[in-house]
Amino acid sequence: MKKKNIESFIVIGKIGAPYGIKGLIKIFSYTQKKEDIFNYLPWFIKNKIFEKILITYQRKIKEKFLVKFKNFFYREQLKPLTNKKIWINKNQLPILKKNEYYWNQIVGLSVLNIKKKKIGTIIDLIDNKFYDILIIKNILTMPNNILYVPFIEKKIVKEVNIKKNYILIDWNDYV
Repeated sequence: MKKKNIESFIVIGKIGAPYGIKGLIKIFSYTQKKEDIFNYLPWFIKNKIFEKILITYQRKIKEKFLVKFKNFFYREQLKPLTNKKIWINKNQLPILKKNEYYWNQIVGLSVLNIKKKKIGTIIDLIDNKFYDILIIKNILTMPNNILYVPFIEKKIVKEVNIKKNYILIDWNDYV
């Protein structure tokens, strides 16, 4: 396979532990609707290079997804895949409408307060079922240098500018 640049890929899930003795393995989805992970095939795993991994069987049991990978038949073959990230090529994602963005586009953005003073950088997001939460590596003086800010558009998040690499927030409690 041709060597691919890591910037061309994003993580959409993680491979769990083998399940049973018939070559099944658990999958954890990071997509908003968990079953949507199967809309983004093929998947890749990263060793020294990105390697395509093909699914021959998939099944949902309660809140778990189980899959069978092509050329993996036994539990022992699957063990080295445990905790590997599931990657897809970014060009597999649907094209977004104007002013829409993916989480992976927000991670790494500078965070500015209303006065346009930089307060930190977004290092991750959390979905807490009610609204998303920005996790910000704070450059101001604060305990642990981590700031958690609700991603509530218009009220707290005033602007997301992917092209200029910043997000503008009104979070007076700390900034």
